[in-house]
Amino acid sequence: MKDPTSELHTAYFNLLGGSVFINGTEIPVYKWEKPGNDTRIEIATTTMNDDSTSDTYILEVLQDVTIVSSLRMTDERQVADDISNEVCQLVVADTLMTMDSFYMISATLTAAEVFEDESYDNTTYRKELTFKHIIIEN
Repeated sequence: MKDPTSELHTAYFNLLGGSVFINGTEIPVYKWEKPGNDTRIEIATTTMNDDSTSDTYILEVLQDVTIVSSLRMTDERQVADDISNEVCQLVVADTLMTMDSFYMISATLTAAEVFEDESYDNTTYRKELTFKHIIIEN
């Protein structure tokens, strides 16, 4: 059985990169967690559960996607929510992401958590989305 993590991160990066715009501004996408409080989308932790049988390799994969929004001059909680809505519409679509070595059967949003970190000059708003994918190795 192959590890789908790299292919899944690439599929997310290809799907979201250049596709999420808020108020005419493209939101950058990173394949890793990045320090700082600039507004962005991070493809974060991947967790897998092997549901394989003797003749098929089936994986349940949980993929975290973090939306980071800096609240400097205005309250950008709505901006983070708008980014979250666009990400969800892209990931949980009728046409699922494609990978070279795996076939995606389903994609669903399973959790959304919000965190706020305050400092003296700004607040960083983080929204963590968790998507569940059922994939089969080709």
